[in-house]
Amino acid sequence: IFDKTVQAFQLSGLQIQTGIFGASMNVKIDNSGPFTILLDSRDKDIPRRRQT
Repeated sequence: IFDKTVQAFQLSGLQIQTGIFGASMNVKIDNSGPFTILLDSRDKDIPRRRQT
């Protein structure tokens, strides 16, 4: 499925690069919008609001 998805993106004209799963990668990101949301999966089980 992954390879077919990559191929579909490439055929549509998008520049796609793939790497090795779990490898360290440098990723360039350009944020656009009024704010950025940082998600950290290590904190996903910490409750953010007091339950009523």
